[in-house]
Amino acid sequence: MKLLFSALTIPFAFAWAEVPVPHSGHVSVDGTPFTGSGSFKFSIVNASDSVIWSNDGSTAQPPTSSIQLTVNNGFYSLHLGDTSLTGMSALPASSLREVEKAYLRIWFDEGDGAFERIGTDVALGAAPFALVSELSRGSPEIEARLTELENLVQSLPAANIDPLLLAEVGYRKFSSRELSGLSLPGVDFSNADFTGATISMANLDDSECPNAEFEKAVIRDSNFSNANLVTSNMSRVRIFDSLFLGINASGASLSNADVNGSVFSSGLFVNADLNEAVFRECDFSNANLQGTSLIGTDFSGCVLSSANLTSADGSATDFSGCNLTGATLSGQFPSSSFQGSILTGADFSGSDLTQADFTGATGFDASSYSNVTFFETILPDGTVRTD
Repeated sequence: MKLLFSALTIPFAFAWAEVPVPHSGHVSVDGTPFTGSGSFKFSIVNASDSVIWSNDGSTAQPPTSSIQLTVNNGFYSLHLGDTSLTGMSALPASSLREVEKAYLRIWFDEGDGAFERIGTDVALGAAPFALVSELSRGSPEIEARLTELENLVQSLPAANIDPLLLAEVGYRKFSSRELSGLSLPGVDFSNADFTGATISMANLDDSECPNAEFEKAVIRDSNFSNANLVTSNMSRVRIFDSLFLGINASGASLSNADVNGSVFSSGLFVNADLNEAVFRECDFSNANLQGTSLIGTDFSGCVLSSANLTSADGSATDFSGCNLTGATLSGQFPSSSFQGSILTGADFSGSDLTQADFTGATGFDASSYSNVTFFETILPDGTVRTD
């Protein structure tokens, strides 16, 4: 069974022209996020189920021609109407001008030759069709318009505002809002306020979010890969099944965060604050946590292979059941637990392992490390070492 959880934004309003529209989504096959080259077909239909637009310009359902897209861990992105893509016809905004309601319909084939309609039709706000495209042209009036927009938004009830449309035009205050389907790869959200917001099925790949506020936000099924989160505040954030591949979170705070099933591999966390955070089934392989504060952090069961934890403060950190193959841990790890961890090729030279517990760990060779502090340290065989 194929399922699509679509993260879509359709921005329009000022200019009626042929303007590609950003769309991102997440596709799973039999409950597993799909990775590879997939075939997609797209149609926009009205309330009467008549085709207004399709990727190949036909009125067939599904369209005759398909579009090949690369899907990474379920996530894909494209611009509807981008004629540089094989199989894509132009999407004239004028075709939707008189439409009160429109819906995006999607079909997917993972390579077996059988296209299936996936997910439910995504409702589009057909009336406001070109706001972002107009602003993206670099009009000198953009900043003035944004100032007017901010003043207007602050005077309106939250229920009367479409936060996705606001995000498209550069608005940055989203505290406590529902942001489902936010698709803005590469957007500049510097100093944005997402305090307490719920962000789901979003694609913010390559986004600029330095100094952004995410405290107590909830992030689900979203893609923040390669995002700039330098000195952002993500304390007490809750994250589920999301991608943070290659992010730069140096100096950021994830203190008391609750994170499940998410990927942070190759990320930069230099001098970050991860104190008292809980990471369940997360992947930090090849991550750089140099100088990071990990006091009381729970990494139990996580992957930290080839991670850099030099100069880290890991006091009372739980690394039990972790894969730390090839990791470098020349920091402070007193009272930390490495019970049952895989430590093959790990280097603890220069570490303070006072009262650390390595019971049942594999690959730990105390004699091969230099300048290590052993005091009441429990070795893998259960013996206690004090130098």
